[in-house]
Amino acid sequence: MNSDIVEPATPEERGVHLRVVPAVRPRVLVIDDDPVVLKTFGLLLRHEFDVELALGGRAGLEQLASGEQFDAIVCDLQMPEVDGPAVLARLRAHDPRHAGRLMFCTGALVGGTEASGSHRPQAPVLHKPCTREQLVAALRDIVGRG
Repeated sequence: MNSDIVEPATPEERGVHLRVVPAVRPRVLVIDDDPVVLKTFGLLLRHEFDVELALGGRAGLEQLASGEQFDAIVCDLQMPEVDGPAVLARLRAHDPRHAGRLMFCTGALVGGTEASGSHRPQAPVLHKPCTREQLVAALRDIVGRG
């Protein structure tokens, strides 16, 4: 091997052009009526997802009606004024794509008397308190189905 041959040091010197493509992170909307829960979820999810927060069901529906697109939606089940089932019903009627990407996260009893009849959720449910790993895994599942 000839020691006089020197390889170019950088890709540009070798005539190779590299294009950096930014990674697209999944967008998640968190809807909850408790500002502490919103902030906590935002902190838990910010390293893996682009997170938007909506304080209450009405604010969540307004954000969705604005045309923003989300890969997953985490929605509290029981909220004043516009609760989780009302958010889901509205999405099923007007935005089926997002309806299929919604999961509930609740501290309420689900499947018992408090969640019977019309209040029984018709979307995946994650129970509070939950770990960061449980939340992230549930969201990855929704994003993967998308």
